[in-house]
Amino acid sequence: IAHTSPFLGTMAPGQMIQAVENKMYRSPIYPHNFPRTDFLIIRTRNEFSIREVNAFFIAGQECPLYEVPGPNSKRANNFIRDFLQVFIYRLFWRSRDNPMRIKMDDIKKAFPNGGLAVRRKRLLDIVHF
Repeated sequence: IAHTSPFLGTMAPGQMIQAVENKMYRSPIYPHNFPRTDFLIIRTRNEFSIREVNAFFIAGQECPLYEVPGPNSKRANNFIRDFLQVFIYRLFWRSRDNPMRIKMDDIKKAFPNGGLAVRRKRLLDIVHF
């Protein structure tokens, strides 16, 4: 029986590997030996803290579990377009005016990088004259 590895490399049947996994990626981890004199310094805005290190692991190559589209890719632009349209719908639904009204400034605050033409085009798709 062939075993498929959840990682990029191959694993022998029955072989176990520790891993860290979240919703974005999976990565194998390996214990690392370090001198007992090592410690961890944590810096916040107001203070420094020192902690003992009990275990230290090295993470291997991350295997993505969720596709993140590149900037300005068709998929990313479609997501932003759809998100803007839903945002505008929700603004209209919250409007207490009759007929319903929204302010362009509210859209501009939520989507500062989008141009005026893009916002108007999304509005034209939604509103009825």
